[in-house]
Amino acid sequence: MYIICGSESGTVHIWENSSNQMSLKAKATAHKKVDRSNTCASFDPYNGTTNAGQRVVTEALFVPSSCVKPAFLMSQLFPSLDSLDHVKYDFGSAMIVTGDDEGNIKIFMKRSSLDTVIRAAGPDGRLHKVDV
Repeated sequence: MYIICGSESGTVHIWENSSNQMSLKAKATAHKKVDRSNTCASFDPYNGTTNAGQRVVTEALFVPSSCVKPAFLMSQLFPSLDSLDHVKYDFGSAMIVTGDDEGNIKIFMKRSSLDTVIRAAGPDGRLHKVDV
């Protein structure tokens, strides 16, 4: 499980939550020491094209995996692909949506998820079982 948030510095931060024993709500109310991660991944959604310090990333969300698969199929980028049921890939962190204080919305896709779908589509779109 991951925790994601935007920041006033114009970047997006992602932490991996290593403990799945208690929900975040239970941890917050239990008054016990919680697991902390000292490492986090960060990225600039503006890729240096603007002064990121002048924009605030107000929202950063993972797209649910139940929405990612249909998005790939409805994109019509893979016309021979009619299902992703045969693809063994965790799409749970494959796409991120960000929003900023100026109303801009950006969508980011993990390269490995796109590569997996491309391999699955192959020449006929259904005969290539993909294990990642």
